[in-house]
Amino acid sequence: MMAVPFLAAFNLTREFLPGMRQRGTGHIVNVTSIGAFLVWRSAAGYISARWAMRGFNQALRAEVYGSRIGVSLVGFAQVSSGYWEHNPGSWERLPAAAHRLPTLTPEEAAGAIVVAIEKEKRLVLRPRMIHLLRLLNTLLPRATERQMWR
Repeated sequence: MMAVPFLAAFNLTREFLPGMRQRGTGHIVNVTSIGAFLVWRSAAGYISARWAMRGFNQALRAEVYGSRIGVSLVGFAQVSSGYWEHNPGSWERLPAAAHRLPTLTPEEAAGAIVVAIEKEKRLVLRPRMIHLLRLLNTLLPRATERQMWR
């Protein structure tokens, strides 16, 4: 649960960051999911890895502050990929609210990453309604939890 989503990003960053600092430029994009912002039942390992990525991303931004190295976090709901096929039961454990979000194509996901780099965005979420879910979770955490925990 932690190896690919978090530790791989951490270790790759540790390897590439010194070269970026030496050149004085670069951009790091960390990819996560809606699980970095909202929680649901039966996904503690998955969600913990996504929150770790979010924390790492924010700490990394602080580490490179004042340099010309950009750091972005890009988060998605669902992307059509082999993930669901290789993780049986994952789709069924998603909350009903997640099933109502549109599934992105790999090209749409790649486009969001390009936007993060080109526009030097700190955070890019797709589909955009994830921003609304984050806001609702901030303003009405109990109501959001009830919906996500169903």
